[in-house]
Amino acid sequence: STWVPSDSSQGFSKVRVLLSEATNEENFKSNGTIEVYDANDLLMKKAYEFLSMDPTLIKAPIRISSTGDYIEYKGAKYRGEIKIKPTNQKVLIINEVNMEEYLLSVVPSEVPASWPSEALKAQAVCARTYVVREMMAKRKQAYDVDTTTNTQVYKGITKENQNTTCMLIS
Repeated sequence: STWVPSDSSQGFSKVRVLLSEATNEENFKSNGTIEVYDANDLLMKKAYEFLSMDPTLIKAPIRISSTGDYIEYKGAKYRGEIKIKPTNQKVLIINEVNMEEYLLSVVPSEVPASWPSEALKAQAVCARTYVVREMMAKRKQAYDVDTTTNTQVYKGITKENQNTTCMLIS
């Protein structure tokens, strides 16, 4: 069975994945309504399927969510929400996603989905353990992991595979 942390499990239910550093023009797409919230969680803007903005101008964090199934950014579709967070020198674009949904992309991104199910299960345990360790070590930082081999390869919904998804949700 799959370990699913409760919301009270010491903050380990959501993974903060650095997608990129913001440029002066960023575009987000969705198959639903895109909603932008300020740092006080007040709705600032609604857009239908497409949002273009200059995140380098913001001074406080914002959150982008969607009523659809995903938020697309730079050609990749992501579950969860997008956080845009200004830091000292740059503005970061972060995908905040449920850990189990994060693993749906990480496992087939790290190893071939055609591997035997026991090998995929072992990879899932390793990936989950690694991300929890990173989350613990980086609690006070803006993000836990990135999308590259520097941490764990994460390519969003487009990399999910039926073999690994069935194994992870069973």
